[in-house]
Amino acid sequence: MLRTAKENCEKGISIPIEVITICCKIQDITKKQIETINAFKPIWFINAGLSVHHMPKELKIPMLKNLRQLSPNFVLTEVNWNHDLPEKDSPELFYSVAKSYGIFSESILSLPVSAERRKLCLYNFPVAEAINIIKQDREQRIDYHTTIEEWQRIGAEAGFKVGEAQANYIYDSQPFSFVLEMHDD
Repeated sequence: MLRTAKENCEKGISIPIEVITICCKIQDITKKQIETINAFKPIWFINAGLSVHHMPKELKIPMLKNLRQLSPNFVLTEVNWNHDLPEKDSPELFYSVAKSYGIFSESILSLPVSAERRKLCLYNFPVAEAINIIKQDREQRIDYHTTIEEWQRIGAEAGFKVGEAQANYIYDSQPFSFVLEMHDD
């Protein structure tokens, strides 16, 4: 995906640019990779699209602080779900998982593909993720989706000025997914 994104940027943007891709978990980025990135400054912005919900809040704050050292502008696209802070077996976690993954599953069920493909998609992605979130202790989860309001607090704690979230998909009068800009001023 990164290779395709890089190729599309290089083909579709008419001004000279250099696209840098670093393939690793952002929380595992090495000093050498940071040096590579810093060699290309200024960096206009860093874009994280549906990629940083795989770490708990405790790692999101230092991750943003590190990214802030690379670029003064950060664009976040995520889902507006609440699976980061609620504890295992809490009503809040059950409700949030049922609501968010229910909406997601409804969309899959309406896809114009065979029933077998819909079933495979459901069981291998949203159902498996939802079960993991519900069954695992918070420390062992692999998904930590965070609400808009909590992302705004995390961004501010990391030292960014945080803009207003822009919903890019609305369901039942609520933002289902959003874009949030964070920047230094």
